[in-house]
Amino acid sequence: MAVYRCHFLDVRDRIEAHEEIEADTLIDAIHRAKAMLAERAHHSVVEVWAGNRWLYRVGHGAASEQKLRH
Repeated sequence: MAVYRCHFLDVRDRIEAHEEIEADTLIDAIHRAKAMLAERAHHSVVEVWAGNRWLYRVGHGAASEQKLRH
């Protein structure tokens, strides 16, 4: 299992909270991050990081989804 960090951002793209999660794959981590964001309506965006690498970003609504960076 890998460790990922989820950053929860406000409307100004400032980190309001973060949480480390363990997941078997990046896709699993993304699904968990999306579920956590859905439960936290007061946050606008969640980003998934592995170490110092930004991997994924999504906000409320499908139009705000940004794909993986390599």
